[in-house]
Amino acid sequence: MEASGRSRPVQTAAAAILCALSGVALVYFLFAAWHRVRYPYELEWCEGPMVDVVRRLLAGKAIYAAPSLEYTSHEYTPLYYLVAAAFSQVCGLSFFALRLVSVLSFLGALGMLAALTWRETRRRLWAFAAVGMLTATFGTLDGWFTIARTDCLLLLLFLGTIYLLREPGMGYPRAVAAGLLLFLAFFAKQSALVMAAPAMAFAVWRDGRRGIAFAGVAMSLILLSTLLLNAMTDQWYGYYIFKLIGQQKR
Repeated sequence: MEASGRSRPVQTAAAAILCALSGVALVYFLFAAWHRVRYPYELEWCEGPMVDVVRRLLAGKAIYAAPSLEYTSHEYTPLYYLVAAAFSQVCGLSFFALRLVSVLSFLGALGMLAALTWRETRRRLWAFAAVGMLTATFGTLDGWFTIARTDCLLLLLFLGTIYLLREPGMGYPRAVAAGLLLFLAFFAKQSALVMAAPAMAFAVWRDGRRGIAFAGVAMSLILLSTLLLNAMTDQWYGYYIFKLIGQQKR
């Protein structure tokens, strides 16, 4: 008891330091994001081409088409472009609109991360610390959370999937919702397939038939969307999303 009493001030001080550092990381991110989102020029080389894709989408032109001197498609699934186009209808087509999608998606991902951590630990401190640890990577990742790319939307949707999967006693409605979110994560960026495999294995191991329902919904939607978009684009969708990616050397 005496040792426990002596360690309590140390634990309190450590918790206060952790909370302060997490707060600093979060405030720094919000400050940097506010300034970066409004910057009128490219923050990263891919931002200009991403705006071009959204411009093409708003003009009613195909975004998966045969390459030409005028336009070559990006190797990403279309959800980010669709969301960015909706934001552009309100904010105007600009870097700001596309970056705003990324920042809001990242803030949503932070909320999901906090909710997941709190549910696992029942400690608000650890939930806040998880948020702080992720935002603390902002500088290391060269401000990736604020640029006009698909990754933050993917992160939000995949964390939403995990949140539903971790719910105790997952029922079939929740399994179907998780499968839909996983499909949307893929529709934001196809690299979600790499993360999908362990998520599906976990769901099947933990919940049996409901896990199979989750995996079945996700894979069925992925397959159907791929077949449909391939048919609509004369197979160019599959070429950019799968074949072209497979030919890249990292």
